[in-house]
Amino acid sequence: MSSYTIKSGDNLWNICKRQFGLTNSAEIAKKVKEVAGYNNIKNANFIKAGQEIKLFNTDNQPASAAAERIKNSDIKTFDDLNKLAESKVSIFGENTKTDKQKQTAYLDYSEKLLSDYYDINKDGTVTVEEFEQVEHNGTSKTNELTQAFFAEQGGVISDSEKDQMATIAQRTANLFAKNLDMNADGIISKEEFAFFNENADEVDGAKDGIIKNAGETAMFKAVTGMNAGDKDINRVVNKYFNGETLTADEQKILEQSTVTIRKNMSKAAGFNVEG
Repeated sequence: MSSYTIKSGDNLWNICKRQFGLTNSAEIAKKVKEVAGYNNIKNANFIKAGQEIKLFNTDNQPASAAAERIKNSDIKTFDDLNKLAESKVSIFGENTKTDKQKQTAYLDYSEKLLSDYYDINKDGTVTVEEFEQVEHNGTSKTNELTQAFFAEQGGVISDSEKDQMATIAQRTANLFAKNLDMNADGIISKEEFAFFNENADEVDGAKDGIIKNAGETAMFKAVTGMNAGDKDINRVVNKYFNGETLTADEQKILEQSTVTIRKNMSKAAGFNVEG
């Protein structure tokens, strides 16, 4: 679901036509009725500038996909990890055809995933710290299951190796959340997360609304700088994610990488960027 603030000169017909990318008069009229009903607008011809209305995807596919994504992430056994690695969700419904409708689906899916999975205190806003905590919890659970499976096979993981895995879990979650906060306001917005999910969908070249775990993994590497074209960023981030100690100069490179990656992603997403 997305929000729209009514501007001077707007009417529901034109809003629905633009926001949902519709051209057929019958489809526009149907959407006007749906939006008016959902927002408790008694007269579709009487709306006020400044009023905020909710626009929604009637097939609810993005919400269903978000629920499935959350279910896939609820790992309890080592087999669940293998299933997660092969998992995928489909966020486009039968009526998702135009570019505008597809963009709305990415936003709706991202908003639902943020609210139902990442918003720990359920206040309607996902902070960088909340996003980081959820990501850290997921990686820590993965480590726990991996260590248990390894032990069942007769393997031995030393305390130092366990400490290293814990360090890596913390570092990956922190850098991922920090870099995804493109405008550095401390909040992971639906627009920022939609950029991640749309590009995760595009990794396989299809951009068909099917977001695979492999696509998410590839985007994680892009957001964190693991596969950065800049050789210094690439080297330092991978060293950092290997649990190694950075030199003072490498720490500066890591910090600057966040600035660079945020700026590059913001430009790619079409957000306003200073400089």
